[in-house]
Amino acid sequence: ENTRAKGFKYYELAGFSISPDNKILAIAEDYVGRRQYKISFIDIATGEQLQEEIKNTSGFFAWAQDSKTIYYSTVEKQSLRSNKVFKHVIHSPNEKDMLIFEEKNKLFNAIIISPNWKKSLFIVSVSSSTTKYYEMASDGSATTPVLFMKTEKGHEYKVLPHDNGYYILSNYNAENRQILFSKKRPESIADCQVLIPHDSSIHIENVSILKNTLIIQQRKKGLDEVKLLDLNTLQISYVPFKEETFYVKIFELDKFESNYFYFSYNSMTTPRSTYKYNIETGEQSLIFRYKILDENFEPENYISKRVWFKANDGTEVPATILYKKSTLLKKAPCLLTGYGAYGLTLIDEFDSPLLSMLDRGFVYVNAHVRGERYLGESWYQDGKFLKKKNTFTDFINIAEQLGQKGYCDPERLYIQGSSAGGLLMANVINTAPHLFKGVIADVPFVDVLTTMMDERIPLTVEEFEEWGNPKDVEYYHYILSYSPYDNIRRIDYPHLMITTG
Repeated sequence: ENTRAKGFKYYELAGFSISPDNKILAIAEDYVGRRQYKISFIDIATGEQLQEEIKNTSGFFAWAQDSKTIYYSTVEKQSLRSNKVFKHVIHSPNEKDMLIFEEKNKLFNAIIISPNWKKSLFIVSVSSSTTKYYEMASDGSATTPVLFMKTEKGHEYKVLPHDNGYYILSNYNAENRQILFSKKRPESIADCQVLIPHDSSIHIENVSILKNTLIIQQRKKGLDEVKLLDLNTLQISYVPFKEETFYVKIFELDKFESNYFYFSYNSMTTPRSTYKYNIETGEQSLIFRYKILDENFEPENYISKRVWFKANDGTEVPATILYKKSTLLKKAPCLLTGYGAYGLTLIDEFDSPLLSMLDRGFVYVNAHVRGERYLGESWYQDGKFLKKKNTFTDFINIAEQLGQKGYCDPERLYIQGSSAGGLLMANVINTAPHLFKGVIADVPFVDVLTTMMDERIPLTVEEFEEWGNPKDVEYYHYILSYSPYDNIRRIDYPHLMITTG
C-alpha cells in the first residue's frame, strides 16, 4: 500500500485478488476519496502493470475459473449506488465489456462475490432489510445470472454453496438468524431444512464453510463464540477462549478441503493475534502477534470488564470498561465512545494508541447502546426508525451512572463518536450538555432532516430503511425532534473537536 500510494494525497486499497492460475493480480484502489475504485492488473511473474484498467467500480469484483474473465460492479456517479455488473475479458477493450445485471431498485446495491467453493459465482443485491442472490457458473461463460430463490421483503440471507447442496444463513421467521440447508436451489426459503434453529439468546453473525465443517460466529448474550458443526456427524464443538470480552474474526477460507482454518483474535488487553486452529485435534497455534513498541507492556497490568447500566425504561444496557490496574477510578478522567446504528456493534478490541491514555490514568468505555446488534436483532430494531431516541437516552444513562458507580470522575467525562456515532454525540450534547467536559465528533451526521429529504445526496434513498422517510409526516416530526442542527439551543456546550471527510 505504501508503494502504491506514493506521490498521491489520498489512497485507499479496497481489495485485491489473484487469478486462479496465479498469474495476474487484480487490485481495486481509490486515489481521490470518492469511493469510485479503479481496478488495475499486474503480471505476477514480471511485476509489470498491464496497460488496461477498469474505472468507476464499487471495489467488488471476482475472477472466473478460466483466469481471463473478471466480473465487476460499477457505481452511479452521483449517488454512488452500486447498480450494474459487467463481464470483462483480460486484454480486451473496455468497450466490449458486457452488462450482465442491472439493479434498478434504488433501495438496493448490487455486488459480485466468489465463494470458496468455486462452482458458482453470485451477484448479491442488498438493501438495509432485504437480500437477493443471483447465481451463475464460474467458468467464464455466464452472461445471465439466475435468481437463487423467491425474494421476500425483510428476508436477509447468505448462501454458502457446497458439494452437498446449499447452506443458508437466514432471518426467515428468525430475527437472530438460523441456518438452513437445501440439496438444490430452492423455490423459496420455506422449502429449506432447518439445520441450526433460531435461538432468542444467540445472534448468529456470520458463517463460513469447509468440506466437512460449518464455522459459525455468534454472540451469546453479547459475548463472542465460535461454534463448529461437523457436516458428517452433525456434532457441535466450540473453540475455547479464556477472556470474557474479546473479538474474533474467521479469515477467508481458500482451501475447501482443509481440516484447519485461521482466525484473528484480540481483546482490549491482548494485541491482535493470528491463530491456526486444527479442527480434528482442537489445537490452537499462534502464528503472529502484533508487537507493542513499549517493551514494558504487560496485558496483566490492565483490566477490562463488562458492566450493566439501567436505562430510563428499565432496560439493562451493557458497556465494556478498560483501565490500568493502578488507576484511581473515582478521580480518573474517562473517554466514553458510542455508535448505535445499522446494527453495527462496537468491537471490544485492542487499540494500541489507547495505551498512552490508560497509562496516564484515563478510563476507556465502549457503550453498547441500542441500535447495535450486541444483544441480537431486537437490540438493533429498538434503536432505529421511531425508536431511535433509545440510542441517545441509553448513552446519556451510561454517562450519568459511570461516576455514580465509581468508574470515573464525573466532572472529567469526554465522549467520542463518528458518522452515525457523531449524530449520537451531537444529540446528547443538545440534550444533556452538562454531563460532558469535551466531545470529539468525527465526520458527524448532524443535519439529518435536510439530508434525508434530498434524494440527490449519496446514500439517502437506501437509508430510508434506517432512519425513515421524512416525506412521511410521522417520520418528519420524529426526525425533526432529534436532528442536531434543528435542535441547537442557547446553552453552554462542552468543548468540541469536529473532523470532516
